[in-house]
Amino acid sequence: MLSLVKLIGWLLATLPKPFAQVIAICIGDCVYFFPSARRHTVLSNLHHAYPDKSAAWRRNKARISCRRMVEMALFNLALPYLSEEQLDKTLIATDESVELLKNYVSPKKPIVGVSVHNSMMEACSLLP
Repeated sequence: MLSLVKLIGWLLATLPKPFAQVIAICIGDCVYFFPSARRHTVLSNLHHAYPDKSAAWRRNKARISCRRMVEMALFNLALPYLSEEQLDKTLIATDESVELLKNYVSPKKPIVGVSVHNSMMEACSLLP
């Protein structure tokens, strides 16, 4: 089983990016469309967080959320097999954000960073 997981990760890292995007969309849509507790929870949370938005808007956001969840899982599988060049293209920190961080970082004081969870957020720990 571990060999299969490694093979999938290697394939995801080796094949063109659109291949992984299509897989994420297909599996994410399956997660969304099949009745499950996850679908119910996502739609319920969106209903409570955005009561003024339409049901169609909430369904679209829920579907995108499921796709992003799968995208993150696929990225985690591919991560050990991505080259340094691929990582540099995938994980980008703008000059503005780097400067902002430099203003707060001090070797004498620890810093805790808090941000919104976006699909590739966990990968930020790979940035220099």
